Amino acid sequence: MSELKQSQDAVTEEESSSDTILDALIKSSNDTKTSPKPSNSTGILLGEIVDTHHPDIPGRLFIRWNDEHGKTQQRWLMYSIANGIQIGKKVLLAKPDNWGEWLVVSILAAAHALPDNVEEKEVEHKADNNITLKEAETIKVETESGNSLLDITHYENGAVLRLGKDITFEFDGTFRIDAERIELNSKQGGTDLRSDGEMVYRSPRIRLN
Repeated sequence: MSELKQSQDAVTEEESSSDTILDALIKSSNDTKTSPKPSNSTGILLGEIVDTHHPDIPGRLFIRWNDEHGKTQQRWLMYSIANGIQIGKKVLLAKPDNWGEWLVVSILAAAHALPDNVEEKEVEHKADNNITLKEAETIKVETESGNSLLDITHYENGAVLRLGKDITFEFDGTFRIDAERIELNSKQGGTDLRSDGEMVYRSPRIRLN
């Protein structure tokens, strides 16, 4: 009888211990579900585009930003935006719960500070002179001697700008062209591309001929 009682007491203790462990697991699970996530696990941060073309992997931008601790970070990040990508522009970074890195999700529109005493509705661009063109009409700019400098002709599907003779563009900074598609067409004179520095062609696919 003594041995049977000891055996029953042992079973009772094991069941009690199992119940205690089960209760602890259930409580821990409930705490995990109800407790808020740490504030630095996800969120929105502001960054800046440093480079737009990864040397090996397409579809990433080199972004610089300060993390939630104020430490500067720089990394190649994937992005979901299609237009307006340009070095120096400010972007918004987000880190989804089920993704292990930051993503570039938006580009900030250019903001211009207004004087304290000027309301935004009062600030608007007004041209000194407006010239209205009907379809197929042309504006001509000539020198005093009658030589053509440029012509602008309005067509239904856009405008055509014609420049007279040789034209030279000079810039102290960077010359950028941002368009959905760029086509360069050279006639019998040929094409001459020159650079005093490195010349880089970056694209997921490069086709010759």
